[in-house]
Amino acid sequence: MNVVKRKKLAAFSLLLAASASFTPALAQAEQGGEVAALDTVVVTADRIKSSLKEVSANVTVLSQKDIQSSTATNVGQLLADQGFQVMNQGTTQVVLIRGMGQPATGQEWNSRVLILINGRRIGASNAALMDLNRDAIDRIEIIRGPSAVQYGSSALGGVVNIITKRGEEGLHGAAEAGFGSFGLNKQSLAVRGAGGGFDAALSLSQQGRGAYDVSGGDTWAHTNLGSSVASNFDLGYTFLKNQRVGINVNFYNQNDAEFPDNGLSGSGPKAIGYNNTYNQYNLRNSNVALEYEGAAADKLFTWSARYAFGRDENNYDPSHSMYGGTPTETDLDNRAFTAQTTYNGNALTVNAGIDYLKYSMDETGVSDAGDSEDSALFFTGRYRLFNEKLILSAGGRFDHYKMNMASDNTSEDNFAPSVGVVVVPQGWLKLRANYAEGFRMPAPNEYLGDPMYAYFYAPNMDLKPEKSKTYEVGADVTVGILTSSLTYFHSDFDDKIAALFDPTTYLSRYINLSAATIAGFEWMTSLEFHPQSMNGLVIRPRLSLTWLAQRQNGDEATMASAGSDTLPNTPEYSLSYGADFRYDAWGLNIGVTAVTSSNTLTSDYRTGSPTYGSYIEAGGATVVNMSLDKRLYAFADNHGKISLRLQVNNIFDGNNQTYLDYPGPGRNFYAGLRYEF
Repeated sequence: MNVVKRKKLAAFSLLLAASASFTPALAQAEQGGEVAALDTVVVTADRIKSSLKEVSANVTVLSQKDIQSSTATNVGQLLADQGFQVMNQGTTQVVLIRGMGQPATGQEWNSRVLILINGRRIGASNAALMDLNRDAIDRIEIIRGPSAVQYGSSALGGVVNIITKRGEEGLHGAAEAGFGSFGLNKQSLAVRGAGGGFDAALSLSQQGRGAYDVSGGDTWAHTNLGSSVASNFDLGYTFLKNQRVGINVNFYNQNDAEFPDNGLSGSGPKAIGYNNTYNQYNLRNSNVALEYEGAAADKLFTWSARYAFGRDENNYDPSHSMYGGTPTETDLDNRAFTAQTTYNGNALTVNAGIDYLKYSMDETGVSDAGDSEDSALFFTGRYRLFNEKLILSAGGRFDHYKMNMASDNTSEDNFAPSVGVVVVPQGWLKLRANYAEGFRMPAPNEYLGDPMYAYFYAPNMDLKPEKSKTYEVGADVTVGILTSSLTYFHSDFDDKIAALFDPTTYLSRYINLSAATIAGFEWMTSLEFHPQSMNGLVIRPRLSLTWLAQRQNGDEATMASAGSDTLPNTPEYSLSYGADFRYDAWGLNIGVTAVTSSNTLTSDYRTGSPTYGSYIEAGGATVVNMSLDKRLYAFADNHGKISLRLQVNNIFDGNNQTYLDYPGPGRNFYAGLRYEF
C-alpha cells in the first residue's frame, strides 16, 4: 500500500472513530429528553424560505455566533475559519467548494462558486474584496455542490449567500475602532431601525495596513493595503401588511492594494535582485437592487421581483513590475432581472420564475472583450408525505446563453435537473440523498485569453462548456448538545475547463479536459455544553472537514504534462477545529480556531526556480487564531455597552501559504474598542 493510500485510510478511520466518539454524548442527550428540531429557516436552497429539515442538499449556515467569534477581516477568511477551502492569491481570495473554484480570477462569470449578496449576483467572486462588518451581516448560507441548479452558471461548485441585516423596531447598532500589527487600522459602523412601515439599515467599514511579515519574521515588501471600504444600505417600506418595496445598495472598494511579483523575484531578503518590483491594484464593486416582495393575506401565494445593476472594476498597474507594461482597466458591467412566484401548500410547495442576466466587459485598448447574456426559466417543488417524515423534491433550470465578441459569437442551450429525497425518522435525525447536474459556460475572456493578463493567458476559441453530474448522500443530527453532519459526494465532469501552463511560451491556456472526477466527504460537528456548576457558561467545541478522496484527472494530455493524474489546483483536504467559550456573568467571549489546508498540485511559474515549468506539490498551511471580547461597561436601562476586542492571528507563526508563493501574514495582533446599542 502506497503512502497516499495509507494517509487516506488513516484519515477515514479517524473520521469514523471521531463519529463513534459522539455516540455517548448523543445517548446522554436523548436520556435527558433534550431534543432539538432541524427547523432552521434558509432562503438560498430554493430561493424561498424553507425549513432546513426539508432540504436534500448539504447546507451550512454561519450564524451570528460564528461571525462574532471569528478573527476574519473579510468573507474569505471567515469561510476558511469554518473549514472551507480558500486560496489566497494576494489581492484575490478564491473560495473552493468540493475542490471547485477558479484560481487567478475575481470575476463572477469565470467562477464555479457563486457569491451572492442578499440572494443576488454582484459580478464578483473575490472574497478578499468583501470586508467583514460583523454587525452588518445577519448570517451566511452555503449550498455545497450544484444542488441549487436554479442559479445557473457559476454555481457549479456551490453558492455562498451573504445576508445582511434589515431594520427592526427601535434603533440598534454598533461601532468599533482599533489598531493592529503592520500598521493595521480598522473602523466600522452599523445602524438599523424601523417604524411607521419603514425599515432601514446602514453599515460602513474601513481598514488599511502596511506591508506584512511572513512566517519567520521576514517582511514581504509591497503587500500594502492602502484602504479597503465596504458599505451596505437597505431601505424598505411595507404596505398592506404583506407588500414591501425596497432598495439595497452594496459598495466595495480597495485602493492602492500592492502585491510583489510572483516567484523568487518577489520580495524580502531571499529575493534575487527584484526587491522593489510589484503590481498595484485598485478594485471596486458596486451594485444596486430595486426589490418588491408580496404575499396573499393567508400567505398561500407569495411573489417577488428584482432588477439589479452594477459594475465590477479592476484597475491593474504593472508599471512597477519586472515585466513592465501600461496600466489597464477592466470593467465588468452586469444587469439582472428576476421574478418568481410560490405556492405554499401544507403538502406541496412549488416555486417558479424567470431570470435574465447580462455581462458586458470593457477592456482598456481592447475592442473584442465581449459580453454574455443568459435567459432562463427555473422551478423547484417539494412534496411532504407521512406527516413530513418523507419529503420528495425536484428542480430544474433551462438556460439559453449567448456569447458575443467582435471576432466570434456562440450560444448554448442547457437544462440542469435536480432530484432529492429526505427521510426524517426522528425529529433529531435527517437522512438525505440528492442528484444534480451543473453547467458553466466559458467566459469571453477565457475564449480570448484574458486580455488584461495577456502576458499569462493565450486564447482558445474552441473552448466548450463544462458540465457535471453529482450525487450525494448524507445525514444531519441535532440532538441535545450535539449538532453533526456527514456527507459523501461524487462528481463526474465532461469538458471540465482547466488552465494548462506551457513553459516554452510562458503562457497558460484554458482547455477542456476529456474527463475528471471529484469525490469525497464533508463532516461538520459541534457540541454545546452548559455546565450546571457555572450558570451562564457555554463551551462549544467544533470541527469541519472537507476531504477529497478522489481528485482524478482523466485527460491523458494534461496528465502527461503534470506527471500525475491528480487534478491541478485542487486541495486534498481542509480542516478547521476549535472552540468558543462564553460566560455571561463576566461578559466574556473567547474563540479559538485552527485551520489546516493540504498541499496542492500546481505549476511552478517562479522565475529562477529549479523546478520551473513543472508541476509540484506546494502550499499547505496550519494557522491558529484567537479572539477575545470582554464587556467593560454596561449602561443602565439597556442603553448599550462598551467592550474590548483582542485578536491574535497565526499564534504559532505557521507557514500561512495556501497557494504557491503567496504567503499570508505571520503572527499578528489587533485591539479595538466597541460600543453596542
